[in-house]
Amino acid sequence: MGIIRWLLLGIFTLLLVIGGRSLPAQSQPSDPLSTVIHLQNQAIEQQENGNIREAIATIQNSLTFLNPPTTTHQEQALANSLNILGDLYFTQSHFQAALEVWERIQPLYDQTPEWAAYRHRNLIKQNQAQQHLGRITQSCQLLLSSLNQSDPLICDAKGTIDDLQGLLTQFSSPSERETESLLELADLWRKVGQFTNAQNILEKLAQQQPHNPQIILTQANLARSQGDQERAQQESEDGIQFDPKFCPSPFQSKFYIEAWQDYQHLTNQSESEPGLKLRSQIYQVNLELLRGNISSAIELINTIPSEALNNPQKTDLNWPLTRLQYAQALHCVDVQSAHSPDIVNATQYTDQAIALVMHLAAIAQSQGNVQIESYAWGYLGRFQEQKGALQPALEATEQALSLSRDFPHLKYQWLWQKGRILKQQNHPRAQLLPIYRSAYKNLENLRNNLVAFNQEIQYDFRDRVEPLYREYVDLLLPPGETAPGKSINAPETPTQDELKQARDVIEALQLAELDNFFQDDCTQFANTDVGDVDEKAAFFFTILLRDRLAVIVDFKNQNLLYHSSPNLTQFTITKVVKEFRVALTQEDGRNPNLFLDTSIDYGFQIYDWLLKPFEAVIEQQRPKNLIFSLDDVLRGIPLSALQDQHKEYLLEKDYTISVVPSTRIFPPHRTQDIQKQVLSIGLSNFEYYNQKYETRWPNLKNVDKEIDGIHQLFSVTDLRNENFTTVTLQKMMISKIFPIVHIATHGTFSSNPNQTSLITYDSQLNLNELADIFQEATLYWKQDLEILVLSACQTAQGNNRAALGMAGIALRSGARSTVASLWNVNDLATAQLMIKFYEILKTEPEQGKAYALKIAQQYIRELGYLSPYYWSPFILLGNWL
Repeated sequence: MGIIRWLLLGIFTLLLVIGGRSLPAQSQPSDPLSTVIHLQNQAIEQQENGNIREAIATIQNSLTFLNPPTTTHQEQALANSLNILGDLYFTQSHFQAALEVWERIQPLYDQTPEWAAYRHRNLIKQNQAQQHLGRITQSCQLLLSSLNQSDPLICDAKGTIDDLQGLLTQFSSPSERETESLLELADLWRKVGQFTNAQNILEKLAQQQPHNPQIILTQANLARSQGDQERAQQESEDGIQFDPKFCPSPFQSKFYIEAWQDYQHLTNQSESEPGLKLRSQIYQVNLELLRGNISSAIELINTIPSEALNNPQKTDLNWPLTRLQYAQALHCVDVQSAHSPDIVNATQYTDQAIALVMHLAAIAQSQGNVQIESYAWGYLGRFQEQKGALQPALEATEQALSLSRDFPHLKYQWLWQKGRILKQQNHPRAQLLPIYRSAYKNLENLRNNLVAFNQEIQYDFRDRVEPLYREYVDLLLPPGETAPGKSINAPETPTQDELKQARDVIEALQLAELDNFFQDDCTQFANTDVGDVDEKAAFFFTILLRDRLAVIVDFKNQNLLYHSSPNLTQFTITKVVKEFRVALTQEDGRNPNLFLDTSIDYGFQIYDWLLKPFEAVIEQQRPKNLIFSLDDVLRGIPLSALQDQHKEYLLEKDYTISVVPSTRIFPPHRTQDIQKQVLSIGLSNFEYYNQKYETRWPNLKNVDKEIDGIHQLFSVTDLRNENFTTVTLQKMMISKIFPIVHIATHGTFSSNPNQTSLITYDSQLNLNELADIFQEATLYWKQDLEILVLSACQTAQGNNRAALGMAGIALRSGARSTVASLWNVNDLATAQLMIKFYEILKTEPEQGKAYALKIAQQYIRELGYLSPYYWSPFILLGNWL
């Protein structure tokens, strides 16, 4: 008997109890209540037989007999009909309609204490609908309400609450209902990447109910998500993903092992329901593929009975998505087998996947589930595309697209898929561009609501999103348009409109990348034209494509300029940048002012890519500031150390240099009064920290000199050595307004946010913790941080995207400008550079922050630190004015 029928009979019995009398054994046909109950039973039978549309019509008919209800019994019967109607809408993926129905009946449940169980169930359902709609805060609030926690402001934008431990202490022995709510809360946090909070809940519940299948399932899902995140972060260090990848590369993770063991436990548990067992088996297949165990995946596939796939439990609302996952896994067995020497026999699992999604499409069509039908046709097109059957793939994709009108997270995928197929069929660029443009715009509309993607159909930025941006830009900037020797903006180059679109798309990609780095959608940006703020600036947008490097330059009141360097692969660019950095950082111990001459060659080469094509225009326009928006590995370039053909450094030229994560983040503005309070934080002695954590951070002997020098110029509040802890920093930031925060301590920027951190006296302060401290102060004082200086941090070595961590700290701190270093350099040279930087800020504030940094770099060169090793790693991110 299905859960809905159980619910109906429970409510019907409760009607009799509340009423204090029995209904007649033989109700008259004219009795509205009897008629409604008959229709409710009929609707449930129709649903169990797969006739969802008929069930909806039947239950809607039942509502006409209770409009309006005239007795308490009729009100309660109306609530039951609406409850069933919401369930039916939900099974059709009409989440907003389901939510509105459930919200309509919530007041009745709230007003009737005897209906506490149904109130709880209704709140859980509303939470699930809100999750599908991407409304995380509302989902969290509903779950807390189901736990009778009434504070409507307790959930933040990511659905997190401040005092989780305080909440958990209220449920020392949670009831069945409370356990369900806490599990839903843990799973919500899993989906938004709040793994620690989810783990805290699950550890508490598992201690009390170690054999509860739902707890084990949630634990397994959490471990799987942790493994997915670990894999994505590791793969991100490999650079750009130009092609969509729908099957994962093998990756070993302890989390995958933990998840597999939990799913195996559920499969073997006799009390597990059939739907849960099947889901666990399919997850095991996926995990074997993730770990590269193809033979084990095939063995598991052979144990899954076909009748379980074709005849799902009607109460399992997840069964369509489970089968889509399984179809994808079948296809991936073929993909991985093609590259495995251990698999001898050719397999045809993709044909099984095709048959499965065609069957799913037929069921979804009969039930009126448009979203699942669109998914099924889209997957069919994907599988056919991978097989090389392009025309059937196109036809299936067109069908999926026609069904995706109300589902933008599907529409962008099928538009992109259509574009890829047409491109393989050699359709002209003019026909492809509108399709890619539409796919891009649909994806951009989703950028601030990516949680609305179904979390069980895994959203993977690098594999499923980044390639779309780059394929679109590749079309906008076709190769061969600027052959060597041709002038920029020759007649055959892209149009101004195409250049503007390419610039906007690469900016959007950088914003999406930052969102993915933070694991949320909190990146804020402005549509301000930065040229309106600084007419003396030139903006350089670099774009890495599959076989070339494109540069777009934007001068105020000028047409966009464009140059493409052909025959430049990601491998070549990465190799040159890496060798350039290695050469610059090979400090000669006998003569620290020397550096390897090979760095000059690499500096010339990068200069030729980025600046040489535009030398004549720069000379004519004479910009004061060059602002670089750098792509991928180029973010790790010490720009000031690049040299032209005359061996002149960029540092020596007449313009300043700065870097922006995106020109659309924080519109630049001139600081009216920089001479205010400075919070200076320094850690010179790391002996206590090294002993406590068994690490080897060297002491920074000149931190005291650095901070004392700032004292001579500004009014400084000082937190040094043992006074620099997370708690003291947090308290100090809300004690007064600090436009400038100067931090002199070791730290590391990494493409992994968990490894992006600063060293305090007693611990490490990671990116999210630091961001929370600065954001709290910004909200408290309603004033942004003007400058954040990180004088002894460095980007992680050997990490192609480590500079993303630097951009992450710059952005998450809320600082309009951030000064940081690409590598950890000489302690004394750094102290002298920083003192000079603050001196120029004080004496020539109208010149801007980028100018102050440039003068400080030139100053230490004049002191004898000639090698770029000492002065070139310092960069300014953000507002240069």
